[in-house]
Amino acid sequence: DCVQGQVRPSAAMAYRTFVARAADGVPLVEAPGEAGLSPGAGLAQTACKQAQRLLSNLHSMPPRSSVDCAGGYACHLHIADGVCYLGLFCDRYPPSAAFAFLEDVNVAFQEELKREFGTAAVDYRSHVDCVAKPYHFSRFDRQVARIYAQFKDPSSSAVLCKLQACPQVSCVMRCSFEQAVGGGQAQESPRRVFEKAGASSTKGAMTKCAVFCLATMVMALLVYLVVEFAPWARQSEGLTKEDVKRTVEDLKATPGNLAAVCYCAAGLAALA
Repeated sequence: DCVQGQVRPSAAMAYRTFVARAADGVPLVEAPGEAGLSPGAGLAQTACKQAQRLLSNLHSMPPRSSVDCAGGYACHLHIADGVCYLGLFCDRYPPSAAFAFLEDVNVAFQEELKREFGTAAVDYRSHVDCVAKPYHFSRFDRQVARIYAQFKDPSSSAVLCKLQACPQVSCVMRCSFEQAVGGGQAQESPRRVFEKAGASSTKGAMTKCAVFCLATMVMALLVYLVVEFAPWARQSEGLTKEDVKRTVEDLKATPGNLAAVCYCAAGLAALA
């Protein structure tokens, strides 16, 4: 596959995984993925730089989000307890599996914090906030590598079992990289972009529901009128059941008259 004359990434596991402090984006871990630099090394490097730039915008990002990056890559982010877990994936890798992977990284990193700072009533978030040196937990990349191996095949039974225990990702908002970083202009915050996208989809669903309800009410009213006035019309016009049947058959032969057929059928029932 190609994108603008360059090779698209294969639908493999994460190309890069970052664990960063959510308050200021300081990277604590950067783990290379099994996807490596080939194919599309140039595109992957561009997408990786975009992922690093996203780390500086975490203060305004929602807890769970997806951002489309350059060259067929996507960043999936999960923020919890003051720590951001960001994975740079091929955009064809299932988002549900990507977020399950990030959740496993989250659990493993909590265990790493216990080993680093102890378990006796320790406020791990305050320790993370006090970390001064970037990549302080660089040894954790070996733990990430082990988790990579489990998610290499998103259709495996092990991954499918994990997906059943993970929250659904259907409500995770998605935007472009330019929207997430504001496009270099004084625009709305990324959080506001995601909120507007969610409100727009909700509004569209409500509009469709309202139209459906209105159409149903109109149809019910027309059926009621037909049922109520069919006997009177039969008496005044001298119509017979055979006349109504012929009218129904004529309507069936005319495209777009399904609703009229329903009304006449109701009238036929009233004449019975």
